[in-house]
Amino acid sequence: MSASNALQANASMSQDTGPDATHGAVDERSIGARGIPVSPADLMLRMVSQVVDAYLDLIAAIFGMNFDVIPLMHDQAGFWLTLSSMALIASSLAWFFWRKRYLARSGR
Repeated sequence: MSASNALQANASMSQDTGPDATHGAVDERSIGARGIPVSPADLMLRMVSQVVDAYLDLIAAIFGMNFDVIPLMHDQAGFWLTLSSMALIASSLAWFFWRKRYLARSGR
């Protein structure tokens, strides 16, 4: 087999033969899990909720560890201080995203 025949065979094997091969590339940002188009406002809302949730999950994960030397672990006010700090973080992030107009209502 010559070198040009080998290159042509490789090229034909590497071509996409899936369902999207005839329709071109698919933009993953604009299609939901079931093929339904997703608006930019929905994408922004998802991003904002994931950012806010990530900080709260981090705090919950740290205090969920089985260590004895975590600050506030054995303090009587530790639960309420942790809960209030989580509420403060969530509300300040929500306020920040609202000020940046990421949470503004659409013109519908």
